[in-house]
Amino acid sequence: MALDSRVQGKPCYECKTFVDLPFVCPKCGETVCNEHRLFDAHNCRGHYDKKVPNCPICGQMVPTKHNEDPNVAVSRHIEKGCPREGKTVSEQAMRFNFCSYKDCTANEHVLIRCKFCGNSYCIAHRLQEDHECRRLLQEQERNAQRLQREQAKAKQSASPPRQNGRPAFSNTMQTAVGLSTVDSAKRCILGVYFDVDNSIPPCYMCFPKTWVVGKVLDKVCTQGKIKNENNRWKEEEQYHIFNLKDCVPLPANVTLASLHPELQSGDAIMLAKGTMLPQHVIQEVQKTTQSGSSFSRGSGKAASKDCAIS
Repeated sequence: MALDSRVQGKPCYECKTFVDLPFVCPKCGETVCNEHRLFDAHNCRGHYDKKVPNCPICGQMVPTKHNEDPNVAVSRHIEKGCPREGKTVSEQAMRFNFCSYKDCTANEHVLIRCKFCGNSYCIAHRLQEDHECRRLLQEQERNAQRLQREQAKAKQSASPPRQNGRPAFSNTMQTAVGLSTVDSAKRCILGVYFDVDNSIPPCYMCFPKTWVVGKVLDKVCTQGKIKNENNRWKEEEQYHIFNLKDCVPLPANVTLASLHPELQSGDAIMLAKGTMLPQHVIQEVQKTTQSGSSFSRGSGKAASKDCAIS
């Protein structure tokens, strides 16, 4: 403790001993000797314990003013009306941090505040799933609805548009794939179905009548972006071109011109795996044939003269 030693030739306040160089207490202002320079040594009336006292009735801490006797502060606290007069310290120390979750009576020292719903919860119900956070339930409902919309949209986009119960063509005979690259006298326009992948819509494709069926198969696989490895697969695993008039696979080494009139411009073919078409395709073809209509939209009069195979 640093005391003022500028005062000279005064007696000590505590022991009355004359001191040439006494100390001056910064709290009470009295002159003291070296032996009584500490606050407790000369019973300094200006120094008090800085510990915050507790009320003996309610157990609360009582704030004190500067250089104020703690007893005076406690008396003032009681006279103003002790908030829990007559109660024990243990009762006053009870906590009131109850969990917000329904039917939970936990009373914690510190509660955890949920940043989503803003309520406070105990340790056991601090997670969103544990206290059934309303924001979490709303988010889960929105996610479920968004997932349903995405699935419906994906299903709709995966299924090609249909016409008369059959997938609609993505183009017309006048805009057939490869039409501009084939001479009008050598054209054979066929409606191509992709049974290997229902997400691929059928389309009209133009082939030279001098092409063999194997080359037509390669062109169809390229158009549908289908991997063709017939040279590495077994017979029952290979792709074949089927004539939808009779659902029979066409021989790979025969030209389109030699298949006339069984296959002519405006007819429909299908790319499928195996040596037989799926049963549902055969039933659809038979149903279409019995109704008197053609499986392809471009047969009969729709086929122009320059597209016919002579």
